[in-house]
Amino acid sequence: MECLSPTSTGFLIMGLYQRKTVRQSWSQDSMAGAIQEVLEGNMGYRRASKAYSVPQTTLERKVKEARQKKLSSEAAAGKMLGR
Repeated sequence: MECLSPTSTGFLIMGLYQRKTVRQSWSQDSMAGAIQEVLEGNMGYRRASKAYSVPQTTLERKVKEARQKKLSSEAAAGKMLGR
């Protein structure tokens, strides 16, 4: 039996999945750094989100959560799905 490459027939073989979205592509370390900069007052949301390559709205939500619950930047930077 002949093994087909993905380019020989134009079809992708199962197992060569390509992600179709860029959601949650930021690292927790960069989010923690951005949260820390905003909490210390060194940067605003926009500048920190650009400098650390994290989504601005996610950063705003994480900083708000850290301030309300008095969390450290590392604890607030965790990724969560759903509720």
